[in-house]
Amino acid sequence: MALTAVFAVAAVGLGIWAFSLNSELDDTKTSGSAAVTDLQAQVTELEAENAQLTEASETLGQVSAALDQRLQASRAKLEQTKSDLGTTSEQLAVTQQQVNEAVQAGEAAQGEAQAAQAQAENATLCAKGTLSAWDQLFASDDLEQGLDAAEQALDTAAPACKAAGL
Repeated sequence: MALTAVFAVAAVGLGIWAFSLNSELDDTKTSGSAAVTDLQAQVTELEAENAQLTEASETLGQVSAALDQRLQASRAKLEQTKSDLGTTSEQLAVTQQQVNEAVQAGEAAQGEAQAAQAQAENATLCAKGTLSAWDQLFASDDLEQGLDAAEQALDTAAPACKAAGL
C-alpha cells in the first residue's frame, strides 16, 4: 500500500510536471509566433523600402541619362557656335573691308555699301549675341540654367545671323 501511495504521488508529480512543461511549451509557441509575425512585418517593410529605393534608383538613372543627352547636345551646339563665331569674325572683317571699298567707290557704289553695312551690322549683332550666349553659359552657377540662357541668347541672335548670311 505504501508503494501504491508512492506511485500515486509520483504519478501526480509527473502530471503536474507535464502540465507545467505543456504550459511553458504554449508560452514558447506564443512568443515564437509573435516573433515570427514581427519578423514577417519587418520583411514586408524592408521589401517595400527596397521597392521604393529601386524605383528611385531607376528614376535617377533616367534623369541622369536625359541630362547626359542634353549635355552632349549642348556641347555639340557649343562647338557649332564656336565654329560659327570664327566664321562670323572672318565674315565681319571681310564685310567691313567691302564697306570701306564701297564708300571709296563713291556714289555709284553707295547702294552696295549700304547693303554691306547692313550685313556687317547683322554680323556684329550675331557675334554679340553669340558672345552673350557664352557669357550667360559661363556666368551661371547652374549648368541647366546656363544652357537655357545661352539657348535663348542664340535664338535672339539667330535673325541677325540669318540676315548676315551666316
